[in-house]
Order: sequence, then C-alpha cells, then structure tokens
Amino acid sequence: MQEALHNVATHLISQARSMGSEMLVDAYARSAFNRYYYSSFLSTRELLSQLNGSWGREPHKNIPKILSENVVGQIKKTA
Repeated sequence: MQEALHNVATHLISQARSMGSEMLVDAYARSAFNRYYYSSFLSTRELLSQLNGSWGREPHKNIPKILSENVVGQIKKTA
C-alpha cells in the first residue's frame, strides 16, 4: 500500500510542477505530502503491531513516544 501511495504522491508532484499556477502547485504538493505521510504512518503502525499488538491500536499522537521510548528502549536492551 505504501508504494502505491508513494506513486500517487510522486505523480501529483509531477503534475503540479507541470501546471503554471502557484496555488495549484501548493494544493497538489500538499495532497502528495499528506498521502505519503499517511502511507508512512500506516506502515509504522503495522510494524508496531507486529512488535506489540497493543501498539497497533494506539492513537496517531502516541506513535512518536512509542518509537522514541519503547522501541528504542527495546533496541538498546538487545544491543
């Protein structure tokens, strides 16, 4: 899924650059960024759920804390 959304984002950026209007370029670029960001979030959430099932159900706002505290902590324990 992430690859498909990345392809859409890349296409939207390319399309925006081919148009002349700065307003359209900004709108397309934001859409492309948002799609890619959401794709990255979904991939991260999927990985987290594989590491710990409860992490896959955490709200979006908790993901950075889980990554910086829990996941990094687990990596440091095994290193």
